[in-house]
Amino acid sequence: MGGRDRLAVVMALLLLTLGVVVACDGGSSKPEPIAGLTDVCQPLARADSFRYVFSYRLESPQQEGEANGTAVGDPPFAIQAAAPDFLFGQTFDGAFEKPDKIDLITKTEGAQAQDTRFVYIGQDQWVELDGQWQKTSPGAPSFVFAPIKMCNAMLSGLDLAGVEPVAESVDGQQVARYEVKDAQLDTAVAIWSGQSDMGRLLDTYAVTVWLSEDDEIPVRIESKVVGTYPFGRELTMELALEASDINAGDIKVEPPIVEGS
Repeated sequence: MGGRDRLAVVMALLLLTLGVVVACDGGSSKPEPIAGLTDVCQPLARADSFRYVFSYRLESPQQEGEANGTAVGDPPFAIQAAAPDFLFGQTFDGAFEKPDKIDLITKTEGAQAQDTRFVYIGQDQWVELDGQWQKTSPGAPSFVFAPIKMCNAMLSGLDLAGVEPVAESVDGQQVARYEVKDAQLDTAVAIWSGQSDMGRLLDTYAVTVWLSEDDEIPVRIESKVVGTYPFGRELTMELALEASDINAGDIKVEPPIVEGS
């Protein structure tokens, strides 16, 4: 075999090898994972923009029978045995734009106050009161119920391996629904802190996740957990997160106009 022939064979083998590597890799390398986020939330965190609705509901019915008025817990629980019915919930309907822009309307369950609109851009925050925008003090902490943080809080530690998905449609989009019961998670600790009633009492969750068929974005998450105080009354927490209009071109979060500034 001549020199040119040997060179042609070597080049052919080299191209064949490269072709196998590209085929195995899908033609491109996988993106680097975003630090601190569970695998299921990674596709949502990579989106440039989306609309979302996050809601939570906390409920603890009044304990039946005569209740001891002595404070229990170290530190004492916020809800004690003799406390009346407790029910509190909020819904956050907003839009997210990368990297740290949120425009949302909050609604508090049972409250007589009107819905309140907020805009968060980095460390800057604005609130609309009586039709006028006001800026909060510089350096205020970032919005605590940010959607990607809530996705991570609800799903971190959740194992979907071995869970058989069910094909469904959500708002015309093909999705795979996963259900996990009795999942041991730190969701309440991540959202409320370990010293809160929720953080100390809630640890076993029923979680349902709907992942889009094409890119496995979590378009809906539902989580429910029930715990019991040492004195017997229950505490229930329900969480829900929905994401839509992924990478929609009309999502723009801008600083509001503050009169007199």
